[in-house]
Amino acid sequence: MRRLAVIFCLVVGLGACVPPEESNDRIKSYDPEVNIMGQIQARGVMRIGIPSDHPPFAITEDPAPLGFVVDLGRLAAESLGVDPEFVAAPSSELLEMIDGWSTPPNGKDPQCIEETEVDLAFPMVPITEKMITAYTFTDPYWVGHTLTLLRDGVAIDQGPDVELLARAYDDPSLKVGGEQQSTEGYGAASRCGTTTFGSVISQVINEADAEGEWTESYEAWLADLFEDPAPDEVPIMTVEDAAALYPAEFD
Repeated sequence: MRRLAVIFCLVVGLGACVPPEESNDRIKSYDPEVNIMGQIQARGVMRIGIPSDHPPFAITEDPAPLGFVVDLGRLAAESLGVDPEFVAAPSSELLEMIDGWSTPPNGKDPQCIEETEVDLAFPMVPITEKMITAYTFTDPYWVGHTLTLLRDGVAIDQGPDVELLARAYDDPSLKVGGEQQSTEGYGAASRCGTTTFGSVISQVINEADAEGEWTESYEAWLADLFEDPAPDEVPIMTVEDAAALYPAEFD
């Protein structure tokens, strides 16, 4: 079945996605012949996959997308001096959009290709050891937990907080809380062979925390959905730490 994805473009000027006109000495230039960052800069746009089914991490009903990972996506694009182009699709399809593996007709080992549907994606799936062998993940921008969904203080369900938060966003009578039952790390992902890109975006996430932008976005989109305040800073966890929580033999 053909995927229907909604594409949003932050419009500048008369309606075309164009690179920012003003130069910024803090923005490093990359060679498009060498890595994906240079290819994105040459294009002038970073294509970012966001989940259409996990508000308020991404809210895609409006002409311009909003939400927690949308804010992070904008920061990622700004770090390379380009505009973001958001592509909304169900979370289950976002990894397909950055699947850079191609199996040759002769049946030999899969090869990593350079072109994928988006450059960066925010799939709402935990980082695992198996995942990091197929995709490049950033350090977690969200460390989630299995929590409880509450109505008027009464528990009605349990599950990953990213799923419960979507339900609470759609129903003001619900809150997310309770004791933490497990821990998962959620990172942005890109295709195979883009380790340096992953490190660059990890730095963007870490700087967002240090400069207060992560907290500002958290308070705008997520804080009110918790029964008790959740951590107001990015928990310290590397992508390796997150993957170790889900070893390959148990995946």
